[in-house]
Amino acid sequence: MEMRSNVVHVEHVFMFSRPVSAYALFFRDTQAAIKGQNPNASFGEVSKIVASMWDALDAEHKNVSSVFLSFSR
Repeated sequence: MEMRSNVVHVEHVFMFSRPVSAYALFFRDTQAAIKGQNPNASFGEVSKIVASMWDALDAEHKNVSSVFLSFSR
């Protein structure tokens, strides 16, 4: 009987993964600064702050995040 490996090759993960959203990039780039300003904040609290910052952005700035996303690949 042949045993199958549970190892997933990295190239297979990238091949089937979805593109990263502009919000996800914004979150990644913003959370470290917020965590630095609020070191005792939980992940949920940081997430709420980032979400409120994202909501406050106008469409033009959100679109810039999307353009950056297309060039970051």
